[in-house]
Amino acid sequence: MPLVVADGETFKVILFGAGAAGQNALRRFASRVEVLAVADNDPRKHGTTFMGYPVIAAADILSKPYDCIVVASVYAQEIEQQLLDLGVSEADIEFPPHRASTSRVPWRTVLVWSTVVALAWSAMYVLFW
Repeated sequence: MPLVVADGETFKVILFGAGAAGQNALRRFASRVEVLAVADNDPRKHGTTFMGYPVIAAADILSKPYDCIVVASVYAQEIEQQLLDLGVSEADIEFPPHRASTSRVPWRTVLVWSTVVALAWSAMYVLFW
């Protein structure tokens, strides 16, 4: 079911990030909103399409009638600051929820804790079996 704004129109979104994180975000929400464009800082992508949506420069965002900008990139903090510097309201900037595999937790930490959990289960198995 599409998300709608107060006047009954479909919620208009600009996705910032024409990479793997942007691809994942589009798969999750594109069917529920109207994606106006995908913004990206790579000038080689400007004027092309990303998953069927036009790719624009960050400066072109302000010319679009968006309700929200969704930042889906590993450079989310830098992009957020870039958008604020362009004059985008902080209230208009959103971030998709991250899965454990795309969180900002360093892989080394994930691997160490995975090993600890595996060893703990092995020890419990040996002790109580």
